[in-house]
Amino acid sequence: MWKFNSALTNKGLTFLEIMVTLFLFAISVVGFSQMFSVALDANYRSNQELIATNLAHGLIDEILTKHFEDPTEPGDELGINTGEDPSDRTTFDDVDDYNELVESPPVTVSGLPMNGEGDPPTPDYSDFSISVSVIYVDYLEDGTYTETPSGATDYKKATVTSSGPYVKDITVSATKVKP
Repeated sequence: MWKFNSALTNKGLTFLEIMVTLFLFAISVVGFSQMFSVALDANYRSNQELIATNLAHGLIDEILTKHFEDPTEPGDELGINTGEDPSDRTTFDDVDDYNELVESPPVTVSGLPMNGEGDPPTPDYSDFSISVSVIYVDYLEDGTYTETPSGATDYKKATVTSSGPYVKDITVSATKVKP
């Protein structure tokens, strides 16, 4: 049978052992807190990119619901027609009315700025901006589109660019075909 020396087994922890344990614990806490800080920052940046992407997709969807050309004043010119207000998207009735549109902060379809105000309040996207360009394009045999130097075609390409804090430009494009 084994015999233990009771003086050695009842000794407990020394002050030095406790200090080393606390030091190792403190280092691990600092490491975990830095990891959480990096994760929170990445989550914030990802959320900002998601907002910018949704703003761009929302506006391109709105543009695609419009006519190819103005139903009351058909023509080849891109831009606003008579009776349309560049500061009121509810007056836009065709794709090219959105050409050169710039909004900061973005505006809802009904014309409310997305700045966290209103009743009910709109989302606060004060730090975001969107811009639109519309050009005529040619359809190529390989299934792609190219900008046309010749003017009017049966295809209009709308490009929406959205940006915000920590977000470089998010660009979404769509092509509308003349019926």
